[in-house]
Amino acid sequence: MNDSNPEAPTGRFPTFKLLFHWLFNWRKIRACLFALVCLATIVALLYAEENSRGARAEAKYRRELEAKGESLDYRRFVPAPVPDEQNFAETPFFAPLFDFLPGTQKARDTNAWQRSTDFGKGFPGIPQRVGWEGGKKIDLIACHAAFEEARKESSAAGAMSPTQAAEAILQDLKEYDPVLNELRAASHRPHSRFNLNYELDNPAGIFIPHLAKVKSLCLILKLRAAAELELGRIEPAAGDVDLMLCLTDSIKNEPILISHLVRIACLQISMQAVWEGLVTHKWPDAQLQTWQARLQQFDFISDLQFAFRAERAWGNRIIDWVKNGRRPGDYFSALTAGNDDETLAAFAFSYCPRGWFDFEKLGYYRLFEDSTFSGFDAHSRRINPSVSVGNQERLEKSLGGWAFGSLTRHRVFARLLIPAIVNVHRKFALAQTIVDETGIACALERYRLANGQYPEKLEVLVPRFLGRIPNDVISGGPLRYGRPDGAQFVLYSVGWNEKDDGGTAVPAKGKSPALDFTQGDWVWQFPAGR
Repeated sequence: MNDSNPEAPTGRFPTFKLLFHWLFNWRKIRACLFALVCLATIVALLYAEENSRGARAEAKYRRELEAKGESLDYRRFVPAPVPDEQNFAETPFFAPLFDFLPGTQKARDTNAWQRSTDFGKGFPGIPQRVGWEGGKKIDLIACHAAFEEARKESSAAGAMSPTQAAEAILQDLKEYDPVLNELRAASHRPHSRFNLNYELDNPAGIFIPHLAKVKSLCLILKLRAAAELELGRIEPAAGDVDLMLCLTDSIKNEPILISHLVRIACLQISMQAVWEGLVTHKWPDAQLQTWQARLQQFDFISDLQFAFRAERAWGNRIIDWVKNGRRPGDYFSALTAGNDDETLAAFAFSYCPRGWFDFEKLGYYRLFEDSTFSGFDAHSRRINPSVSVGNQERLEKSLGGWAFGSLTRHRVFARLLIPAIVNVHRKFALAQTIVDETGIACALERYRLANGQYPEKLEVLVPRFLGRIPNDVISGGPLRYGRPDGAQFVLYSVGWNEKDDGGTAVPAKGKSPALDFTQGDWVWQFPAGR
């Protein structure tokens, strides 16, 4: 009997062969291909729609801004080129920092570039963090000891008098004289424009090595001016202050927020020497008049507006660079610094439609405008801390959440590019307060030179010693002024906490000897114990 089944599958793996033939027959392959084509078409249509919607929305908002006189083109903020012979930044010291081989950011003369970048590396700094804002003069003895320690010499500074320390410090600083004399000779030039490569493809990669050099020069000049004042060398000390103010303004027109923050730091450094000469009554009337006129030219509230407008345009260019280059990792790897959420977001949106970037720009514009510009008024020269703090809190809430939420709500670039609003507003407000208080202090000293004592009220300074009395940038009212005795005065703003603390500055918590500028008053004061 033959019980074989002629219909039974043959071969070693009959079930697999049946499955294979069932899955991969031409009918099913054609169906799958048709489905893939349909899916690709749908995705392409979705991308096209998203691209169109994003482009229209971004263009509409851009037109609205331009109708109000605003611009998102970074080129509108880039300072115009100036002839080298009129340019303070084109000295032999500064020029090599930006003298690159064509099409690169590689130095043409590496030796000259190295000389400039190495300048000031041996300067040990000034061993104190509270200066004139806290009523502290520079400790010249401690500064000379720092030089000896840096040279690994046994220090005898403790046995020195301040006058001896001042003489020794001027010797310590002689190595910087060639560069300082070069810059002093160039300080009469009418313009300053550092040759940053604004057209670099990657806008986040622009070199800004001059900022550290400008600040380092101001620190050296501050110490030098303090030593000269101690020795009664008034004219050289005043010349050092003038050069510090020139360096401070040398980066004024740069469309980068960090440049303005460094400028503010340089201003605070410069005022140390002015303050020390004022509290020791060493500046003559003519010099004080010159500085009053110079200080009146500073308008940090308008500078804040310019810096924010330029920063917004720069952020727009960065988003365009990522959008058009399709290489988000190049930029985000530098900014996220290992943040897994944002690194994941960078990877994800590399496959987003181009319209997604337009919605990102739109979200960035709106959040930037809502959070940064409403906290100050350049016309009335006011900064409102309460509004600034509220804006920061709303911004942080809007930008909170995890990475995928940032992608869908178009907050990725806003999280990375919008600066810390409160810190920026506070620093610009403090800078303008410093300028205003120092200008008034110069007028008060001129009044004392003419009358033998300080006035009982600020109003008597006008018009002979002061054209007008500036209002408090924070409160909008008059700056507080008092005369504890005929020999001293106290002048202050209510500061960031918006309340009158009686002219008291608040030390920062912890071991640092710095001041807490979020608390207490912003005070122009005499040293304690005078």
